[in-house]
Amino acid sequence: MAVRSLRDSGFTLIEVTLAIVILAGSFTILIGLQSAIIERTVRDNNQKQAVMIARQILAAIESEEASSNPVPLQETTAPVQDILDSILGAPFEIPTTLRLEPFQASLMVAYAGIPGVADEALKRIDLTVFWGDSINEQLHVVLFIPFDKEVNE
Repeated sequence: MAVRSLRDSGFTLIEVTLAIVILAGSFTILIGLQSAIIERTVRDNNQKQAVMIARQILAAIESEEASSNPVPLQETTAPVQDILDSILGAPFEIPTTLRLEPFQASLMVAYAGIPGVADEALKRIDLTVFWGDSINEQLHVVLFIPFDKEVNE
């Protein structure tokens, strides 16, 4: 049998350094991926909340329009709670599943006429729910509501 000397056992300094560099690179990539996944999850949750907020606001508008209490022409940017309260004319109790912070809403109600029919044939509702300054941090919805009354009353 061959006898091994102490110099032949173990790892060299170059091998240990190379292993540490490979591990550090792998951990850097994994941390970067985890950070991107967390950012995407937060953005998706904010988009889901914005859709739920938009549904609440549009449902309130449709409810008021159906009950012969039309939403006045307006252009408003305010916290979501304030917009809901102004549409319904009373404090609106927010469902517990709905998170209003950090969301704001911009609501524009205007007539959208049909050429040759009437200037007040449709009511156009432009709703933007936003939670930041970026275009990726907002949801824009347009709703058209027909005007039911006769134009020449």
